[in-house]
Amino acid sequence: STPAVVARGVNAHDMWAAMFGGAPEVTQDTKKKTEEEEEAARKEARKRKASAARKKREAEAAAAGEATESASASSDNQKPVAIEASAGGSRKGSSASAPALGTIGEDDVILESEEDRAVGEILRYKQEAETMVQSEGAAAASAVELEKFAMRAAAAQEEAVADLMRQASQQAEVEKAAAVQRAIQETEAKVRAIAAEEAAAGAGEAQELAVQQAREAALSEAEERHAIDKADAITAAVAEALAEAEVKHQAMLADVQAKH
Repeated sequence: STPAVVARGVNAHDMWAAMFGGAPEVTQDTKKKTEEEEEAARKEARKRKASAARKKREAEAAAAGEATESASASSDNQKPVAIEASAGGSRKGSSASAPALGTIGEDDVILESEEDRAVGEILRYKQEAETMVQSEGAAAASAVELEKFAMRAAAAQEEAVADLMRQASQQAEVEKAAAVQRAIQETEAKVRAIAAEEAAAGAGEAQELAVQQAREAALSEAEERHAIDKADAITAAVAEALAEAEVKHQAMLADVQAKH
């Protein structure tokens, strides 16, 4: 798990969840590096502790040996001096600074200081590793969000174009139906006019033939004109839809660039 932030006591998982809605993914390399640094710091602390303990034992042994030699070389009247030497340590030679048995000496103070520093280094490594993980996670999350936004913008643009195409197609169908209806009405009017003229002339067969030819000609002309009108309408609608989609797309891109 991600270590806590030492400076403020804030759990990294809680902070990440508040910012991005999920816990950060700690990579194996980062975790392994942090564990190796912690283990190295512990080994160094143990080494310093063992060295300080060894120095302390050597100093105590030297003090005890010197006190024993002083006690055996002195007379009975000098025994209190020997006892004092064994209790407080010799004032001579290199062992003058050695602590007495059962007391806290300089080596103990050094040992505690080294342990505190080692623990501080471990905590600092943890905090630096967490900061790096948070920074990498935030950058990755920002990139993912930007990509998602771009995908949503592209999908919205495609949907807008499709909607405009559907509207254009529906409008073309309506115009086609109206044009066909008008053509039929015009044809029927022509047929009636021709029929009336032929009836007046008394040419029955000629009248029927003329009526049929007029009807076919009118229908053919109406269908041709409708096909041309439909093609023109669809072309214009598509061009307009593409132009509007391009404007929307440019506006979305400008908005994305402004936000990021």
